[in-house]
Amino acid sequence: MRFSFYIFFSLIVVLASCNRPESKSAAQEGDNATSMQSSETNTSQTSEGNTAKSKYSQTESVTLPNGGDEYKLDDNFMYHLSTNNLLEAIDFKEIFEEYNYIPLKQTPEYTIGEVSQVLATEDRLFVVSDGIYCYDFEGNPIYHITDKGHARNEFIKCETVSISDSLLFMFDPNGLKIHVYEIGTGKFLYNIPCPYADNIYKIGNGFVVEDLSHLSTKAYFEDKDRFFVYNEDLSTMKYRTMGKEQHLAYLGKPTSLGNGCILFSDVFEGKVYKILPDKVISYLQIDCDPKYIKTPKEIHKAIDKAIVSKEDLEAVQHICETDSHIYGTFLLKGKAFHFVFDKNSRHSKVFSRFKDTTPHMFSGCLSGNPYSNNQYIILDFSPNGVKSQLYCMEVGRDFEPFPESHPEYKQYQKLLNCKPDDNPIIAIYKFRSF
Repeated sequence: MRFSFYIFFSLIVVLASCNRPESKSAAQEGDNATSMQSSETNTSQTSEGNTAKSKYSQTESVTLPNGGDEYKLDDNFMYHLSTNNLLEAIDFKEIFEEYNYIPLKQTPEYTIGEVSQVLATEDRLFVVSDGIYCYDFEGNPIYHITDKGHARNEFIKCETVSISDSLLFMFDPNGLKIHVYEIGTGKFLYNIPCPYADNIYKIGNGFVVEDLSHLSTKAYFEDKDRFFVYNEDLSTMKYRTMGKEQHLAYLGKPTSLGNGCILFSDVFEGKVYKILPDKVISYLQIDCDPKYIKTPKEIHKAIDKAIVSKEDLEAVQHICETDSHIYGTFLLKGKAFHFVFDKNSRHSKVFSRFKDTTPHMFSGCLSGNPYSNNQYIILDFSPNGVKSQLYCMEVGRDFEPFPESHPEYKQYQKLLNCKPDDNPIIAIYKFRSF
């Protein structure tokens, strides 16, 4: 195995020192004795007087260790998706077995702006929007984490949120900390000091650090990595992965989080990789006519000249995975397609749009990456966007409203009754086996 030795990144930051508790479990036992059912309770528990102490002793400088094995990939992809049968339109019910729309109730303390993430457990929804807002599956607020500042239990910027072991992990790039909260109550537990990065995800027993700062159109020829996997306190690098061969394209959007892993898509070559705490899997390959796939040299030239042929395979994004399916979008021959891959049967559906434009807003509201949890994928709808799309449908006479006797009438009314300034609507979908 080849080793690569270079300094990953070293940033100096002065952090407030704090005492190390005897164990993490002891801190959690103290947290379980307190329940938070309102935003007022949340405010008092996350005050400076909070008795939960830092799990890790903070030092004056925070430097991630360099080194670590470069994880080697092969071309033995686990799944292959063919584009031989591209469908123009497909029935919504042919793809989805069930769905549900959840309007989030709005109060002065629970007024949500632009959503950056939506996460879920079996009984809770977590909406990330310059803080964390927790709801039940009826859309009722439970608690929020919005205390901003420079104190140990406050954050400056909420960049990335992950769920692991009944804990919430919030990456604060401005404060150079990872804030850890008890998932049931939102109670602050401790900080983990960290250096600057673009995103830090908590995956299983480690952290995946995503660094885009060194990447540019000129840096694609250099041997640079994008993801660095560390142990649970960022003290030891496990491995590094995704060099220039795996990110010959646009940065940022092709990465998605859900179901205990990171999915990364190599945009121009139709490849999807799964990043786990202990390994990287060559996961899904989109197979199409070779004439639509550029060579690495051609990709470099296209990026350098900002010229991308509309006939190429590109823009693989919105990737997510449930227990049984893989979903994503891509462009081919200048046209956008959705794909749904059934991992059990290894059959797939590749289509451009849905036949019916009833209340099924799925294809029109993909504003960000979906989140997956077990059998479901989860999206957020902007009420303003929903209203605009429904208006366009009405003007174009593209659909007829459901009568009250229709089994989907209640779901449709949730969208129809929303106001442009309301909180987001959370949409949950379960794929059908085919």
